Amino acid sequence: MPVSRAELISVPMYANVFLLTTSQGRLLVDTGTVVHAPRFLRLLRSFRPDALLVTHAHPDHAGSAFLAARAGLSVLAHPLEHPALLGQVHDLPYPAGRPGVGRLVSRAHPKVPASALRAALPGQDVLGWEVVHLPGHTAGQIGLRRGGVLIAADAVVGSADGAHLPRAAYNHDHAQALATLKTVAINTPPRDLARPRRSPDPRAGAGPRGAGRGLMDESRWLTEGNAPPSIHHRLLTFYGFTSWVRRRPVR
Repeated sequence: MPVSRAELISVPMYANVFLLTTSQGRLLVDTGTVVHAPRFLRLLRSFRPDALLVTHAHPDHAGSAFLAARAGLSVLAHPLEHPALLGQVHDLPYPAGRPGVGRLVSRAHPKVPASALRAALPGQDVLGWEVVHLPGHTAGQIGLRRGGVLIAADAVVGSADGAHLPRAAYNHDHAQALATLKTVAINTPPRDLARPRRSPDPRAGAGPRGAGRGLMDESRWLTEGNAPPSIHHRLLTFYGFTSWVRRRPVR
């Protein structure tokens, strides 16, 4: 059965936050950056989700996951992403070639308490959506599939010149990321893909255009895009703000 617009709503907070509604409950997918924490708090109060699923632990997708945990929600993620969400590792691949800055940015983000984390495993049903493993960008990246829609996270990014992989420097394993993209293309018919409405992203400049462009010609992708250029090309400041959101209670 196709997914209706009322059942899937996307809200850009740098990366998209997805609001998924089924007869089984309400699921939030990703949180956007911690810079969007006040807006994410409002979303938690208005949407009243039953759980949060994080596609991967990068701070543009999981920056406010701690707020969901603080509100009493379970935070679902692939077990390979748990160490980063807990703050046990800080292997952030951006800015490219500056691992020290990446570690600093990672450490600046509040983390998810272990008591809130739950495993989301490939093939698992989460409130009516199937968990799909999409490794490469990170080892434990996951997406969700249901009723002719695939939420692909950073397995593929879209821009004005086509759909393609993130830059190799931003992928944990670029060869695996390419293999994942090919697997999705083979196993997911065109009607199961949704076209991205994503603005050009500096991170996407070095992906292999060939595979992505072919998919773009034949299919429609739903990815983590949808943010306007003013957000995609803005440098985000984490310091000071992160200490404010650490102190702010969830009401």
